[in-house]
Amino acid sequence: MLALSTALPGQQLAVKTNALYLATATPNLGAEFAVAPKTTLNLEGSWNPWNPKADDIDAHRLKHYRIEGEYRRWMWENFNGHFLGLHGFYAAYDFSGRTVPFLFNNEHRYKGNGYGLGLSYGFHLMLSPAWGIEATIGAGLARLSFDKSPCLQCTPLPEHVSETYVGPTKIGISLIYIIR
Repeated sequence: MLALSTALPGQQLAVKTNALYLATATPNLGAEFAVAPKTTLNLEGSWNPWNPKADDIDAHRLKHYRIEGEYRRWMWENFNGHFLGLHGFYAAYDFSGRTVPFLFNNEHRYKGNGYGLGLSYGFHLMLSPAWGIEATIGAGLARLSFDKSPCLQCTPLPEHVSETYVGPTKIGISLIYIIR
């Protein structure tokens, strides 16, 4: 059994932000709801609208938004200790001049969307009755559909690509606030 338990009975909601997304200047917010003992639903969203050099046609871009839902099964109690999850997500993106590991290289522009499912594992460490830190990682399957261009505004028309991706689909280190 986990000896660090500071979770209080009746904790039903947690709000969170993923520090790894914030490190890429991507605002994000999540909420997790207890639906039964040892069972929660986690909803998260992120949005990166930034295009640092909009007037430069070959500028680096990392514009995107992502929404995700996850069913979590906790080993000991909600919001404390280890959990396993099943997550589904949708994302729309416009990347160029940057490498996104396992997906895109920095030599092309990729503009499209994707959706998928995955399994995750995580650990939530309670720091106090209201605050915690959570680490999570997941892998799964995604279906991607995008236009691939050698530059931001190329002629002729970009190549349209659809592909299936298998690999990491989730990573996070989140700061959590639990609402009683």
